[in-house]
Amino acid sequence: MDTLITNGFKYLSITDKELFDSYYDKMNGNWASSICFASMIAWNDSIKIYHRIIGHYLCCLALDMNCDRWVLLPFLGFYANDKLDQCAKELIVIMEELKIPIVFTDVSEWMLPYYLNLKSIRFKHSYDLGLSDYIYNTQDFEQALNSQNSRYEYNYFISKNNPEFVLMRNENIDTYIDFLSKIWCDSHTCDYCQYGCLLDSAKSIIKVLDEVGAKGITVYVDNKIVGYTIVTMEKDQLIFHFKKNIHKYRGLSDYMHKQCYELYGAPAKIVNYTEDINLEGLRKYKQKLSKYELYHKYELCRIG
Repeated sequence: MDTLITNGFKYLSITDKELFDSYYDKMNGNWASSICFASMIAWNDSIKIYHRIIGHYLCCLALDMNCDRWVLLPFLGFYANDKLDQCAKELIVIMEELKIPIVFTDVSEWMLPYYLNLKSIRFKHSYDLGLSDYIYNTQDFEQALNSQNSRYEYNYFISKNNPEFVLMRNENIDTYIDFLSKIWCDSHTCDYCQYGCLLDSAKSIIKVLDEVGAKGITVYVDNKIVGYTIVTMEKDQLIFHFKKNIHKYRGLSDYMHKQCYELYGAPAKIVNYTEDINLEGLRKYKQKLSKYELYHKYELCRIG
C-alpha cells in the first residue's frame, strides 16, 4: 500500500466525488453499472479502490478481495486514441514498478476498440455472461410497467395492503439494515454473497445516499418495511443498484418499480438493472421484466 501512495495513488473516499464527476462528464458513452461512483463506494469493503490522474485520465486500481487480485478499471475521461496511448505508456511504467500485471475489468462495448487498438499494449479480451448488465430501453420498460398484467399486480397490492412509500433517509440506516438482515442474512450463508457482503455494501451506500447522488424509496405495510430500492442516474441511464423486498406480497415488485421509475426515471433513456451474477432465479426474473439487451463487461489481459 505504501508503494501505491508513493506512486501517486489515493484510497477512494466520499470526498472524491467531485473529482470523479468531472471525469465521468467527459465520457463518450455510458459506463458499466459497477464503475459508477455510488457502486464503487458501496462495494469498497470487498473491492478496495485507489486512484490517480495519468495524463488526461483518472486511473483506478482495485484490489478485489474476493479473488485476491489487482485489476484496473476503465480509464475515466474522454476517449481519444492518441491520448489513451500516451496514458497507456505511462501506466506500463507505473504497473511494472508496482509489480502488478495489467488487467482491465468492466470495460464497456464502446470502449473495447480503443483498448484493442492501443499501440503500446496488446490485449486478449473475454467476458462473463453473469456479470453483464441488463439494459432496458425506457420505452420498453414503461410498456412493461403499463402492461395489463403489471397493472393488475400493482392494483392488487394496493387494494390488499394499503401501502405507504417514503423516500429513504440515511439517518434511518439501522431500520433498513435490520430489515435486510432479517430477509437476507437469516436465510443465506455468507458463502452465497460470492462478490462481497450485501449487508456491508448496503450500509456503505445508505449512510452516504445524498453525498453519492443516490435516491431510494422504502415501502411500508402496517408500519413495517416490506421492501426498498436504491437507484442513481448516470449520464442517461437509471441504474437499479439495490432492490430487496418480501416475496410473499403479491404485486409488491411491480409497485416498487412503478413508484421508483415515476420518481426518478424521467431523464433516462435506458434502465440498467445490473447483472444476474449467474444466479438462475435472478436471471429469469430480469429476463421477464421487459425486452432487454445484455451489455457485456469485458476483461482485458495484457499479452506479453
